[in-house]
Amino acid sequence: MKILQVTPYLDPKFGGQEKHVLALSKTLTSLGHDVTILTCRPPPSSTVQGFGVSKINSLNFLGLPIISVKDLTRFLRENRFDVCHLHHETIFGEIELLINKIHKLPTVTTLHSLMLRSLPTRFLYDRISLRFISTLSSKVICLSPNIMQNLVIRGLKRSKCVVIPNGIDLWSLNYQFREIGKDLSEPEFDLLFVGRLEQRKGIIWLLKSLILLHRKGKKYTLKIVGHGPLAQELDKIISANNLTQYVKLLGYVPQEELLKCYLLAKVVVIPSFYEGLPTVALEAMAAGKPIIASNIPGLNELVVNGGNGLIVNPMDTQGLASEIDRILTATNYLNSLNDINEKVLIRFDWKVVAHKVLETYQKVLDDS
Repeated sequence: MKILQVTPYLDPKFGGQEKHVLALSKTLTSLGHDVTILTCRPPPSSTVQGFGVSKINSLNFLGLPIISVKDLTRFLRENRFDVCHLHHETIFGEIELLINKIHKLPTVTTLHSLMLRSLPTRFLYDRISLRFISTLSSKVICLSPNIMQNLVIRGLKRSKCVVIPNGIDLWSLNYQFREIGKDLSEPEFDLLFVGRLEQRKGIIWLLKSLILLHRKGKKYTLKIVGHGPLAQELDKIISANNLTQYVKLLGYVPQEELLKCYLLAKVVVIPSFYEGLPTVALEAMAAGKPIIASNIPGLNELVVNGGNGLIVNPMDTQGLASEIDRILTATNYLNSLNDINEKVLIRFDWKVVAHKVLETYQKVLDDS
């Protein structure tokens, strides 16, 4: 099968969606399919393994990429694909869907999050974008049942939906954790945050909770992995509250260093306001680490409260502070952590996920 993957950005430094597209493309290629990725911002060449990457021009509008219609039309004329898999971004995705429809290219669209924004923007997204996606997509992939139900209530057509989760290379990840763990000599630290430094990831909420704990004499440590628009603001908050000794902004780190961070952390915190099904949670589970996560669709389907982690309401600063203190001071509080993680993770291996994606492609081709 000749497959086109379309995503605005591909550099894994940007976050989970980019890693998702790279991993899916790698797995589909290993299964014998011809995969090309079309993107506005390709990754370093060393990241690409066995599949093609084509760059397309775009404009930046209020932080959103606007794909060049002329270049996209020329690209589709010069290259013939059986199916397109669009990883949606507002405006970028709508343009891609419209041009694909004109070229009669069947398109599967993945919505990587709930896309919750401020009320006026959300109203437009729900009333326009979700209906546009429903109409022009052959199928729409949602990352979890709860996310699908939420989007259907807001306007997505149920008949177009299929639930396929995010994935991880479970065998490779377990092997890497074992090998890295053999030589670990660095001291543990308390809390780890991994993600893009932006409002929806809840990193400022996490810092505020840590400040509350420090004022009570609970000098917990935190490492923040990732970069983004809030980096300078976070640095100011850390300095203003005398947290420099306890909180480290690491920026983007290579994969091996990231896996080391998971192993050295006592707890992984995912305080997002909305998510899809974050790879960070799956990686933390594979490392055998408890998770403190927001009570939102996607995360509350992975984290069993009191089992393999704790669930906190989004933006509840005091609640998050209490749960951080609770999990770091309790002995053997999460007795079923490893049992739950093992049962959950097997469903997210990339080979399992990729076969479900291929079944969706084939269904779309049969229907067309």
